[in-house]
Amino acid sequence: MTKGHLVAVIVLVVVLVGGGVFYTMQERTPSDPEEAIERMVSNMNDVHSFAAEMNMDMELRDEREEFDISLFMDMKTSTKRDKESFEGDIDIDAFVEGEQFDMGLAAKVVDEKAYFKVTSLPQIVVDDIGPMARGFENIWIGIDISEMEEEMDDVDIDEEKLREAVMSVFDDKDLYTATEVDESSDWVEYSVSFDEDVLIETLKDLVSVLAEIPETGIRSGDIDFDELRVVFDMMEEDLEVNLKIGKRDGYLYGVSFENSLHEPGGDGVMHFSFDISMSDFNEDFEIEAPEEYQDLMEMFGPMMMPQDPMTPGEVDEDMMEQMF
Repeated sequence: MTKGHLVAVIVLVVVLVGGGVFYTMQERTPSDPEEAIERMVSNMNDVHSFAAEMNMDMELRDEREEFDISLFMDMKTSTKRDKESFEGDIDIDAFVEGEQFDMGLAAKVVDEKAYFKVTSLPQIVVDDIGPMARGFENIWIGIDISEMEEEMDDVDIDEEKLREAVMSVFDDKDLYTATEVDESSDWVEYSVSFDEDVLIETLKDLVSVLAEIPETGIRSGDIDFDELRVVFDMMEEDLEVNLKIGKRDGYLYGVSFENSLHEPGGDGVMHFSFDISMSDFNEDFEIEAPEEYQDLMEMFGPMMMPQDPMTPGEVDEDMMEQMF
């Protein structure tokens, strides 16, 4: 299983959700499931906040290597009044080359500043560094992201031109079919099956169109479509993604995707799954910045700048005391 294949899988997951959503935004005469998906896309444009839980799992088995990794995220996000805010907790459980690697993280974005902290360090790190490594846990670290946002704002992209260019690619493409597979009192679940050949040709056209708009920063060679075709050929099941859509409000309540890749001519198998559940649409979330935090540049900025070699005893004792 090559790194190229892993990259292609990540691209594929993004395409399944993002590409399908773009495609459903064009005007056409759909069947009932497709009408529900188009209604969902339209309604989600009016969502300014939501909560979500995401699970992602990946397992690889072959004669050379073995690893398992699971990621869980519990998050809330809001863009109300054009002020973006976010908070989330992330748990990572991994087993790589016979070593267990478990880690906990927390993150916030409030008022153009990002905060993060390590809530639980992997035991392997503690064993390597020593007990003092625990001093890095549960300390909020802040990063000013306003400058990065200003740089992004300086990129002048005509959004209407960009949208028209994207929609021209998806026009008249039979990219997927959708069927109803399950329902509850609150939602209906649809299975969206993609035509792999049409998907690849559509992606080629999309990259070519976006590459003609310099502001996007996309180049025609950014995606290796041969690698993507190899991934499709290795898949155990057809290319499908499931969507749960609310009966009353038409919002997107869930996205799930699962499949396995089999190594051609070998015994390697990689199983991966992705599931996200969304709720609490348009709720007023109170996301607050930490009362106490350490500024990233104040903590590590001097270490990132060229300076004379430190002599013994020149360690910043105040900083070390705050951390430990």
